[in-house]
Amino acid sequence: MSAYTAADWQSEMSALRAAHAPPPACPHCARTGFYGPRQDENHRRFRMCKFCGLGQDVDQAPVFHVATAHACDAWRRVAGAPYIWWVLPDATAYVCAYCGASVTVASARVPKPADDPSHPWWQVPQGLSYKESLAYWEAQGYYRPFM
Repeated sequence: MSAYTAADWQSEMSALRAAHAPPPACPHCARTGFYGPRQDENHRRFRMCKFCGLGQDVDQAPVFHVATAHACDAWRRVAGAPYIWWVLPDATAYVCAYCGASVTVASARVPKPADDPSHPWWQVPQGLSYKESLAYWEAQGYYRPFM
């Protein structure tokens, strides 16, 4: 997989925010609606696909995250399936963002949607325009054109 530069990140972000281009396809699994450029609260710039688990910080090697879903009552559902909490391959635990409990990765691990043809996220429409994708994901509780 190719390098992911600051210029790549800026180009993807500008295409979405300024040009309202259709959401890009993941360079690994080719799905749209799950992949996009992201920036966290610490201003870390990266790309992530919530369908196959590809994650890559600017100027770093790609990493494939592990799919997990906590079974608490507060855990949200998205597009017909439990939300997937992606963790780094060496993670052993995390704090549930919904109930605050400590969750072991081993107890919460689930198949990646990309590896499970019966996963409901395969039904997410592909090839949508920016406006169509934004409307779809807003109905799912996200306020951007990809999950």
